[in-house]
Amino acid sequence: CTRGREVTGREHLGRRAGGEAVFAGEFGGAATDLDWGRELLAYFDALGMGWTAWSWRGHSHLQHRGEATEFGELVRERLQEES
Repeated sequence: CTRGREVTGREHLGRRAGGEAVFAGEFGGAATDLDWGRELLAYFDALGMGWTAWSWRGHSHLQHRGEATEFGELVRERLQEES
């Protein structure tokens, strides 16, 4: 808590990224998480953070049977923008 209020993960992450190297080592999601994924990637960009997408919660959220899922396509498109 900070001054009587809860510090969110984003606030904590933002403070850390302001003065230290911060790398998001795991995130991913289902097709229903695309808006969240876009928002998260924009947040990482705003902080100048590095990231890698990886998610395994019983099954991969980035590919299925060798084909990219919708979230996997979001990640692929984002990586292509960076290159």
